[in-house]
Amino acid sequence: MSSRTHSKIRTTILAYLVVFTSLIFFILPMLWIIYCSFRTQPSIFTGKVIPPLDEFTLENYATILSVTDFPRYFLNSFKIASAVTLLSLFCSVIGAYGLSRFDIKGKNALIMGIFSTQMFPQVLIIIPMYLIIFSLSLLCPCLIKSSALSWVK
Repeated sequence: MSSRTHSKIRTTILAYLVVFTSLIFFILPMLWIIYCSFRTQPSIFTGKVIPPLDEFTLENYATILSVTDFPRYFLNSFKIASAVTLLSLFCSVIGAYGLSRFDIKGKNALIMGIFSTQMFPQVLIIIPMYLIIFSLSLLCPCLIKSSALSWVK
């Protein structure tokens, strides 16, 4: 084998190693949450990673389904998420088609403006969004009474 083939194999192995490590880094917390959802609360706080089989239960799911109206909340969230996804996908496809097929004055500036908004993390808009929601009186009344939010007034 040539050195080029060895280099390509090493690059491929390194790429798969990075992808696998990233996958573990992002998926492991979700798997841990699912795993803990089948355990009792005292079992979670004992510190044992693998408890005895008698400490596994479906009681947490029964509590969620009986105490709250979880199925309705889930269905409402699913409907809203689906509608927003479809609407944004439709608008994005229409806009992308228009930008790719037609000569529009200032097209490059518009594309750069769209891409430049993607450079900033979404967490930067949390405080401005909170202030807008607060000024429109859309906050829960129990949050407004909190002393931690008194600086907004």
